Amino acid sequence: MNNEVVRRAMAQLAAESLPPLPDAARIWWLAEFGRRQQKRQQVARTMILTRVFTSAAVMLGACGAAVWWGVDLPSLGYLTVAALVCAGAAGARAMLAAEE
Repeated sequence: MNNEVVRRAMAQLAAESLPPLPDAARIWWLAEFGRRQQKRQQVARTMILTRVFTSAAVMLGACGAAVWWGVDLPSLGYLTVAALVCAGAAGARAMLAAEE
């Protein structure tokens, strides 16, 4: 009885027309493309973070150098405002690059 049920099920499966399987090379290519895309995104994120942190370090260093060299207070205020504007621009650029 069990052999007959299995035989009928196999005959029914053989009679049905199933869509052809996708090409193995295409499946591999799509998987490889996805892996490469992930690596590119990781590198892009790392580059963005590096740009933001180096920009912040340079601005802090410039402010520190100005204080060390004894720049008068109004000039230091202008330098601080300029540093904040540059930091805001760098942050906006990083956010825009992250959205791409």
